[in-house]
Amino acid sequence: MGLRLFRKTTTGTSNYAYATARVRAKKAKLLPRETYLKMLKISLAEVTQVIRDTDYQEQVDALSSKFEGIDLIEGALNVNEEQTYSQVRGFVEGEAKELVGAFLDRHDFQDIKVVLRGKHYGASQEEIMKELLIEDREEFDFLRRLLADDVKGVDGVIEMLGEMGGKARVYHSALKRAEERRAEATLSDYEDELDRTYYQNLLEVVRADTGAKKPFRRFIEKEIDIVDLLAVLRYRRAQLPWDEVEPVLVRGGRDLDIGDLRRIYEAPSLDDVATELHATSIGDDLDAALATGSLSRVDIAARTHLMDSASGFSHMNPLSVLPIIDYLLRKRTEVRNLRAIARGKQAGLDEETIQDMLII
Repeated sequence: MGLRLFRKTTTGTSNYAYATARVRAKKAKLLPRETYLKMLKISLAEVTQVIRDTDYQEQVDALSSKFEGIDLIEGALNVNEEQTYSQVRGFVEGEAKELVGAFLDRHDFQDIKVVLRGKHYGASQEEIMKELLIEDREEFDFLRRLLADDVKGVDGVIEMLGEMGGKARVYHSALKRAEERRAEATLSDYEDELDRTYYQNLLEVVRADTGAKKPFRRFIEKEIDIVDLLAVLRYRRAQLPWDEVEPVLVRGGRDLDIGDLRRIYEAPSLDDVATELHATSIGDDLDAALATGSLSRVDIAARTHLMDSASGFSHMNPLSVLPIIDYLLRKRTEVRNLRAIARGKQAGLDEETIQDMLII
């Protein structure tokens, strides 16, 4: 994919009319709710056939001679997603290319988190590679060095990043900051610092509060609210002291400042959390999930709220980067949903349990 944190401001005219027309056509091919509900009631083999009959046919057919079952589904999903991002990068121009590129940097950071997690749990190169999104040969070569057998555990990944230079310095610096904050850094510490680094750099790209960047910045601020809220709820449950929680928050959200986040953290119960959130645009959409006491359901509800926000922003700003971002989020969600269904079927989970894992 190629990290673009050091990108120069793109020159040239943005082709928003053309680009948004292209993503509208792509968005029309995304799976409707009814297809997900149908998949919940059928076997894994039948799920594969349903996926093959959609926009994933080319990838399923290309991989069917090498893989079957869950491996075939996951391979097809990964390749399709990688190709989709490359296609979108290819047809946006000018400032639109800069903003789309900055947004898609998140998948580079996600790949580093996957590598850390895989190395921590002793997964094989093949197992980790299945979870990565790799758009080009340069990114493949970069990640392959981190996956080498002589790179042992999380410490080995951090050491290798320190030796590699270039864009690896961004990741290495983030991970070292996590260690400076806590002597015995956990996977969550590393992942939260990677998130902070990504969003801080993204805010730098969209720091202008005028023109085409303004609505995009508003959406990113909304997303930061969600990221910080979920982090606060996670650490609240773990009962970490506030002074250890505050430094890991991204900050810079739209509705939740540091005072709001602290009140949520210190709320006696999830009912009190809901009361605090009612003063924001997030609150009503999270009530039902908070009432269950399940953080996984809160996570799903928060991400569904973010998807709805992306649609709202894109409708209000039809000739901007927002319709493109809305599509990219929905594409990522579709792949996530299909993977959850396939893995749920493979694990023998019941229909209701799998449905609770979906964002639809």
